[in-house]
Amino acid sequence: MKPFSRYIKEKYLAEASFVNLKGWANGRKRKLVLWKPKSSHDIRPYHTQHLTNNPKDYGLKEEDFLKVLARSYGFDPEDMETLRALDGIKSGKYDRDKDIDNFMYGQGWVRIVLNDGIGSIEGPIKANLHSAAKLIAKKFSWSQIDFMQIGDILKDDTEEIGDETTWKTYLKTGKIPKLTKIGSTMAMFREDNLSEAYKGEMLIGWMDPKNKLLLHPEGGRGWKFHTQVLTNNMNFKDFRKFMPNRYGEGIARDMVKFVHSGDMTEKQLKDIIDNNFKNIYKSLQTGKMDGDWDTEMNLEKAGWVKLRIDRKTGGRSSLLGDTKRCHDAAKVLDKKLGGWQGINTDQFWVDDGGKLVSDEKSWDTYVKTGRVPKKTDIGKTMSQFR
Repeated sequence: MKPFSRYIKEKYLAEASFVNLKGWANGRKRKLVLWKPKSSHDIRPYHTQHLTNNPKDYGLKEEDFLKVLARSYGFDPEDMETLRALDGIKSGKYDRDKDIDNFMYGQGWVRIVLNDGIGSIEGPIKANLHSAAKLIAKKFSWSQIDFMQIGDILKDDTEEIGDETTWKTYLKTGKIPKLTKIGSTMAMFREDNLSEAYKGEMLIGWMDPKNKLLLHPEGGRGWKFHTQVLTNNMNFKDFRKFMPNRYGEGIARDMVKFVHSGDMTEKQLKDIIDNNFKNIYKSLQTGKMDGDWDTEMNLEKAGWVKLRIDRKTGGRSSLLGDTKRCHDAAKVLDKKLGGWQGINTDQFWVDDGGKLVSDEKSWDTYVKTGRVPKKTDIGKTMSQFR
C-alpha cells in the first residue's frame, strides 16, 4: 500500500499533467491535428475555423469546402454568397457548419477536445470514434485525459468514460461497459429532490436581466446550444437587438451600388438585409449554427448571464457575464436547485469563468458575499487529494 504522502504527490502530479488541446483525428489515416486554444475563456480557433484555414493539414483544398457550402446554400462555389459564408467560418464569426462537419465525418475524421481533464471524441460513426480513441491513447496517458465523452453530441447520443479500466476496455473492444444496477440507482438518487426542469447531467441556458431563469437539460429539440435556447424562447424582433451589425454591413457594401444606379430601391436593399438576419436567426433556432460570439457578448453586456451546470464526472459548470450579474445568478441557482448538493458539480467557474468554486463551504460564501475564499496551502492540497 502506498504511503499517504506518496499518494497525494502522485495524484497532484497526475492532475498537473492534464492537457489542454483540441483538434481533429482520423484513425484510418493515423493522423492527429491538434492545437492549443487561445485561453480558457477564448476557445478559438474553432474546429471548423482551423480546418478551413489549414486545409493542407487535412489533405484537402479550399475548393473542397466551397463545394460543400455551395451545395448547402444552393449557389455555385465561386458565387459571392458562398465565398462570404466561407470567410465567416475562417474568421471565427461562425463556430461550426453542419455540412462541413458531415463532409469531414465521411472522410473518417472526428472532433477532439482534451480540456484539462475533460475530453470528448465527437462524430456519428462508431468505427471512426474507436480508431481515433486508439490514436489518442498512443499519444496521451489516461492520467492526462481523466474523462472522455464519446459519440454524436449533436444528436445527444454519447457515452462516458470516467476511469482507466473502462478506457482500456473501450480501446480493446470498441464498447463501453454499462453501469451496474447499483451505479445507475446512485446516479438517479442525486436528482430525486429536483423538479423535472432541473434534472439531467447537463443543464444549459441563461438568466435574463430580470433574474428569470431559462435553464433546460441539454439535448432534444431546441436545447443543444446556448443561443438555440434563446431563439426558441425569444421572437426574432427582440433577438435582433442583440445581433451584430456585420450581418447587414457586408451586404450593404456589396449592393449599395445598385441603389445608386437606380437598379434597386433602398427598401429592396433593406428587405434583403432583413431576410439575411432572419435566415441567421432560423439557423440558430434549428441548430444549424450553434452560436455567435458577438451576439452572446451583446447579451451579456445587457445583463444576461450564460449558464452551464455540468454534473458529469469531472464536470465544469460556469457562469459567464458581468461579475455582479454572475453573483445574482448564483443566488438564483442556489435557491432553485437546492444549494451545492442540488447543483452537484465537481467544479463551478464563477465571476465570468475567472474563479473556481469546488466545495460547499466556498459556494455558500460566494452566494452570501459574492467573493470566493482563497484556500490555504493545506486546503489546496486536500482539495487536490479529494
